[in-house]
Amino acid sequence: MQALSILEHKVTELLTLVSQLKAENSKLSAQNAELKYKLETVEQTTSAKCDEYDQEVTSAQVMVDSLIKDIDAAVGCERV
Repeated sequence: MQALSILEHKVTELLTLVSQLKAENSKLSAQNAELKYKLETVEQTTSAKCDEYDQEVTSAQVMVDSLIKDIDAAVGCERV
């Protein structure tokens, strides 16, 4: 009889552990979903910022090229 009582106690402990693990799994799944959403948002923002940065770089290059041409033209006019 004592063995049966020990077995019953062990089964009860295991059921409690399974219940706790299910609750923890549910919590972790919710956190995972939230983190996936945040990651997706960050990736979208980063992508948009990279596009904006690329446009700014292109614009800056055009301005620098224009300034160089203007300077070359001004220097060329002074030499004449």
